[in-house]
Amino acid sequence: MRVKVRVLLVCVLTNLIWASAAFATIRLVPAEYSTIQAAIDDCNDGDTVVVAAGTYTGNGNRDIDFKGKAITVRSIDPNDPNVVAATIIDCNGTDEEPHRGFRFHSGETGSSLLAGLTIIGAYISYGDGAGVYCTGSSPTISHCIIGGNTAATYDAPVYSSGGGIYCGQDSSPTISYCHITDNSAESWGGGVCGTYGGSPTISNCIIAANSAWRGGGIYSYESYATVNHCTISNNEAVSASGIYAKDGNLEITNSIVWANTSANLHFAGDLSVMVSHSNVQREGMQIESDVTLNWGDGNIGLDPLFIDQALGNFHLLANSPCIESGDPNYILELSQTDMDGEPRLMGHRVDMGADEFAFRGPFIVVSAKDFEFSADEGGPNPKAQTFSICNAGIGTMTWEIAEDCSWLQVTPTAGESWGQVCQVSLGVDVSALERGVYGCDLMISAPFALNDPPTVHIELFVGRYCFPAAPEYAEQDAEFQKYVDAGADPICWCAPPYGSGYQCLGDVDGKVQGFAKYRIFVKDLESIISNWKKKIDTADPCADIDHKAQGYQRYRVFTNDIAILVKYWKGMDKWLPADCPRPDGQ
Repeated sequence: MRVKVRVLLVCVLTNLIWASAAFATIRLVPAEYSTIQAAIDDCNDGDTVVVAAGTYTGNGNRDIDFKGKAITVRSIDPNDPNVVAATIIDCNGTDEEPHRGFRFHSGETGSSLLAGLTIIGAYISYGDGAGVYCTGSSPTISHCIIGGNTAATYDAPVYSSGGGIYCGQDSSPTISYCHITDNSAESWGGGVCGTYGGSPTISNCIIAANSAWRGGGIYSYESYATVNHCTISNNEAVSASGIYAKDGNLEITNSIVWANTSANLHFAGDLSVMVSHSNVQREGMQIESDVTLNWGDGNIGLDPLFIDQALGNFHLLANSPCIESGDPNYILELSQTDMDGEPRLMGHRVDMGADEFAFRGPFIVVSAKDFEFSADEGGPNPKAQTFSICNAGIGTMTWEIAEDCSWLQVTPTAGESWGQVCQVSLGVDVSALERGVYGCDLMISAPFALNDPPTVHIELFVGRYCFPAAPEYAEQDAEFQKYVDAGADPICWCAPPYGSGYQCLGDVDGKVQGFAKYRIFVKDLESIISNWKKKIDTADPCADIDHKAQGYQRYRVFTNDIAILVKYWKGMDKWLPADCPRPDGQ
C-alpha cells in the first residue's frame, strides 16, 4: 500500500535523522551531565545531547548557547508528543531576573538542531527573543513546544519582539513541526518575529493564542519569510493579529490564517506577497498602496471547521473545506508528515494547514482520471491501458465500477482493498464504431467511503481512411495510400480533432513536405536552411535590401525568414499527437 510504505519510510528516515553519526558522541543529560549547557560545552561538531524526560531549571538549563557548534540537542524521542511535553526547559524568567530559553548568535547553520523540547517561562525585558533568540545564525528548530514566553518592555522607544522565536539580522532558521502558543511580545511578533534580513522558513507549525502590539502570530519586517502548511489562529494584536508584514517578501502556501481576533493580515511598505492554496479570512485585511500582492491559485475563504478552536484543537473535521485543497503540484518528500507524525498525503492532494485529516474510514485513491485511445475505423483495437485503485483510509474497502459504454471493457469491475493496490484494465472494441469522438465516464464507489465517488473519463478517437473514392481525388488517394503502406499511421493526420479529411499530402518517400492542418515536417526545412546558410558564403551579396521579402541571388536567401516560419510551425505541432510516426524516423 502506498500510504503504509510511506509511513514505514517516514519512520526509517526520521530515525536516521535523530540517530548520531558513526563516530559522533552521545552525551546524556542528566545521567552524564548535570545541565544541558555543560553537555554542550563538552561537545564537538556532530555530537548529540540527549535530554531525558523531566523539568530542567536554573543556570545551565536556561540561556542555553550552542556556541556555533554543529550539534543536536534533543529529547529521547522528538517524534513522540508525550515525550516532548514531558521534556521541559522552564526558564523561570521574571522582570527582575530575565532569562531566555536558547540563544543562537555564533553563525550556527542548519546542522545545529534543536528538537523535541518544551520551552516555557522565558521572560526578557528590553530585548528580543524570549523562547529562542537567533541572530546571524540559521539553526534548525523542530518538533518543539514553545509556549508561555514573554518579550516585555515598558519604556519607549525600547522595543521587545519575538515572544516565542526571534529571527534577527542575517538569520534564516528553519522552524518546523512546532507548537508556538501563548507567547507574548510587547511590540512585535508574539509568536515569531523576523526582522532586518532575517528569513525564517516556517512549516507544519501551529501558531496560536499569541499576542503582540503588531503581528500576534507572525511579524515580518525587512524579512524574507516563508510560511507553508501552518495553522495560524486565535492570535491577538492591536494591528494584524494573524500576520503583519512590512517591506521584504512573504510567501504563504497550503496554510490556514483564520479567526484571529483583529484583522488577520496587514501588509505594508515595499513588500511583495504571494498567497496560494491557502484558507485565509480576508475580512478586515489591510493592504497599503506600495504592496505587491499576488493572490495565487487555490485560495479559499471558508470556515476551516476545526474540531475545537476554543480549546486549541486545530485538527480538521471530516467536512472541512481544507481537506484535499492544498497545492495539487506540491512536491512531497517521503519523510514528510503533518503535525501528528501522520503522512502528509492521505488522498489525492495535500490538505491545508498543519493537520492532515486522518481518515477514519475508507478513502478511494485512483491513480489516473483521464485516458485517451485512438484507432482506425474498421482497424485493430488499440492497446489496453490500466489504472489502479486503493484504499488510503481505514479498514477494508469494497469498491465497484459503474459504466454504460458498449465499446469499453473494464476488468475487473469490483474488488477489495485494505491498503493494497488493485489494477484495473481498460480495453476498447472499435469494430462497430464509425469515425468520431466517443466519451465514457466510470464511477468508482465504495460503501462508507469518505470522499465522493471519483470518476475516470475515457476519450476515444476513431479515424478513417482520409480520401473518398471520388475520381477527382484518385491521385491524392493513391499517393496517400503509398504513404500509409510505408508505415505511417493515418489517424495522426485524419482523426478529429487533428484533421478533417482532405488536407493530407502523402510525403510518400519521407523526404518531401507533408502537411495536415498546420503540420509540416520541419526537420526537412531545417535541413534546407542549413544548406542555404552554407552556400551564402559563395553567393552574390546583393539582394532583398529592405529585408522584408524573400530575395534570391544564386543560392542566397534570407534564412532568418524561413527560421521564423519553422518556429511557428513547430508551435502548431502541439495540436497533433506526439507519437505521429514517419517512415524515415524523423
